[in-house]
Amino acid sequence: MREDPSSQCLTIAYAESDGRSAFKLDLSSGVSAPRPDAGISFGSESVRLAWIDPDEWKGSNPVGLCDWFNAQNERFLLYGRTERRKAILDRYKRLYSSVEQIPDQVDRSALQRAVQVVKRSRDVYFSLASSEDDAPSSCVLMVLVAQAAEILPSDADIVTIVEAFASACASMSDEVPVVLNPVYPENLVEGWSEQRIATFHHWAGNLSENLAVDMNDKARRNAAIDGLLGGGTSSRLEREGLLTAAPPSITIGRPVKPWRG
Repeated sequence: MREDPSSQCLTIAYAESDGRSAFKLDLSSGVSAPRPDAGISFGSESVRLAWIDPDEWKGSNPVGLCDWFNAQNERFLLYGRTERRKAILDRYKRLYSSVEQIPDQVDRSALQRAVQVVKRSRDVYFSLASSEDDAPSSCVLMVLVAQAAEILPSDADIVTIVEAFASACASMSDEVPVVLNPVYPENLVEGWSEQRIATFHHWAGNLSENLAVDMNDKARRNAAIDGLLGGGTSSRLEREGLLTAAPPSITIGRPVKPWRG
């Protein structure tokens, strides 16, 4: 099913159930373009994408952004990798006979998991608020989480990284928000309305409040997890043995501000 086109892409929705689409595919036309800034060290070339208006083409550097995130993630990926892969092997012995057989895609760092948590929290919050159109894009969230983690040590856990992200979001300007693409001269939140900014701040505040609960209090902990990631999540995590201990306490001295304005 073709949905109403946005200004940025054509969306194809499929696998519909109960009147809602289980999956969506965004399609954009693009051509190669030279990088506008020789100082950008990520990505061999940029692209220009056609918006709904065929006379309007918008530049981007998706390969470079992926390379940038991988560079940001490298130190988090290396920390505790041996232990992580051993834990994966213990849980999935039927799939892998040695740690060497575990694909890199399965072995995710705390930074990668933090991005997943933030994206899932966004999906749950904006769906319940019936404001899916105001939800920040995955690209914006990936950049903000990675930039918030820049001041953190390599052994930072998922909760610490998500808390740093939420704290940084609280200082985002209400008037002219700016989140710069680290590999292309563009503002990733250009054109956000006041209502969209306000909803974004409310979501980030909700995220921070859920993280602030006493994780030793099982009932409050589970309620916070379900509030962040959707109902029933805490029960599934408990069944898998992933909620057996409280995470370390979090102290954020000076939250990072990865934008101007």
